[in-house]
Amino acid sequence: MAINHAHQYPQVVGTPSERSDRDLWNHINRYIWGKSGAESSPVGDWSAEPYAIRPLIDINTTQIKKNTEVLKKSLGEARTHRNSIESKFEKHLIGHNGNNGDCAIWDIPCKLNKISGTLGMVAVSLVAGIIVYKVIIKPKVRKRKK
Repeated sequence: MAINHAHQYPQVVGTPSERSDRDLWNHINRYIWGKSGAESSPVGDWSAEPYAIRPLIDINTTQIKKNTEVLKKSLGEARTHRNSIESKFEKHLIGHNGNNGDCAIWDIPCKLNKISGTLGMVAVSLVAGIIVYKVIIKPKVRKRKK
């Protein structure tokens, strides 16, 4: 069984359907858009809702934009500071190996780094010799003395 509803717009004032629609639009205007009764159509007698959805979205959006600007500024300052530190560090590195491998007189870590290849081989050879002596040669000498 089909029910035919004929809707007529604009609705007849005072009918239940018209009152329902008016209440619906008044709630939408007040609690979603944050409008007062004077700003609504049909006109009502309520004040604007400060915690309506749209005004809160606008407030939050404005605050997000402000925070973004502050963060962009902080990021720019941090980048400038980092670049300053990097340039100082690069100037220090030039003293190590940037001058055709020559080290400054005061740059002891650089000088040690240059001789580490030779020094490293000497140290490894010395340790290997001590291990060979203690493990292989010394035990054989002890056995002969007994």
